[in-house]
Amino acid sequence: MRRLSILILIITTLNCYNINDYKNLYDNKGFTLIEALFNVNSARAPFVNIFKELSTPPFQGRRYHSITVLNNKLFFSGGENISDVWASENGITWVQKNSNAFGKVSYHKIVAFKGDLYASVNGRIWKSTDEGVSWTNISTQSSGYCLFTFSDKLYISYAYIAYYDTQQGFYQSDDGVTWTLLSSNYGTSCTTSYNYIYYINNYNLYRSSDGITNTNISLPLDQFGRTISSTTAFFYVNNNLYILSDYGNLSVYNETNKWKTYSTNITTVLNLRGSDGGTNVVGILPYKDLIIISLYDNGIGGYKNRLFSVKISDLPK
Repeated sequence: MRRLSILILIITTLNCYNINDYKNLYDNKGFTLIEALFNVNSARAPFVNIFKELSTPPFQGRRYHSITVLNNKLFFSGGENISDVWASENGITWVQKNSNAFGKVSYHKIVAFKGDLYASVNGRIWKSTDEGVSWTNISTQSSGYCLFTFSDKLYISYAYIAYYDTQQGFYQSDDGVTWTLLSSNYGTSCTTSYNYIYYINNYNLYRSSDGITNTNISLPLDQFGRTISSTTAFFYVNNNLYILSDYGNLSVYNETNKWKTYSTNITTVLNLRGSDGGTNVVGILPYKDLIIISLYDNGIGGYKNRLFSVKISDLPK
């Protein structure tokens, strides 16, 4: 009877999940199919072991920070009521560049553009030409959900009329000083490929080649029928779009316009549900041969920032 129960369990599991996804990965990594299915820490989650904690940064914990890459270095800046800038060449050892770069910060984004750093902070655009040591306010353009580069131009997107925002839409600039409104489209999360801007708006994913016209891309569902949220972290690398959902799934979108979704159990790996308010992914971006995931824990004792990484070569395709 016990052997029959085990056999039924195996057959049921095989019918519920895409076995080829498990088998291909675990064959490559030296696991058997049965080990893949019944591994204590990664059953139903074959990619759980690819996410590793890189470091707990040494500076004051905060939420709403921003992270970018310039000159092969990671830059970590600001947060709620915090305005410092830090740099690292490995994500472990950090050097403070400025202790009060922008004044009081409520919400901001930082990005590298044409060899310099740009930051959208409280309704102003700031620029640093010396890797974050000194900053100059160059524009009063509204703060946005997204600040990014595309086709050798700077873009900003914001979504509502409140606080420092005055009009929703995508704006474009050649220098961060003069901005042109492209359309009333906007994204609350944005990333780019060589040819497209990808952005999330009200639980919908769009692709645009110019910030004006767009194409709606149907989103994947997880095994419980849940869609991604408006603040889901996503990134583009190796001709694939990756979405890391609130529920721990990693979905891959390729040029064939097809999705593959993998249950990574990343909510356990990254502790994405803290003891007091949970944990939030703030930034996710390519860095050298890694994808860096920056987040903050909202737990007992205050905020705690953490960095995780995954090798690009280990990502599902």
